[in-house]
Amino acid sequence: MASCLQPLHDILFPLGALTGLFGGLPTSTIAAPSGRRIGLGHILSFPETLLCAQGVEMGGGRMIVADVSVVPLGEGPSVGGLVRKAVRSLDGSGLKTMHGPMSTSLEAGSIDELFAAVKKAHEAVFAAGAMRVVTTIKIDDRRDRDHSMASKMDAVK
Repeated sequence: MASCLQPLHDILFPLGALTGLFGGLPTSTIAAPSGRRIGLGHILSFPETLLCAQGVEMGGGRMIVADVSVVPLGEGPSVGGLVRKAVRSLDGSGLKTMHGPMSTSLEAGSIDELFAAVKKAHEAVFAAGAMRVVTTIKIDDRRDRDHSMASKMDAVK
């Protein structure tokens, strides 16, 4: 079943309503379609069920693209063997992977799939003997149209 995305001005709170939550920290602003100035620090995410009003159709094959880096700390200057455990775990997750020199990119059909794969990779490094691990995740969860690692690469060619 396809979802739809509600216009930005219908899902954001006015800047003034949230000022107290951020203690007056400076934030950049954008002009919402309604003309209101909205602080970027005040944009809230909403469950998919709330993002439906105006009928802007999304594709049926939603794909989350993420970049994951698993770094063991305090294990000496060469950590390739420990990182390899994380890489093998991600390869065995069933998700599409693309390895780079500093991270692995993944495609997942849901946020739960993504987090489960990342958790297993994180734990695999501990199971291999690491005492401290820092895992960084960057997530591109696009809901206005289909996208993939390949389409992101094509966009910058």
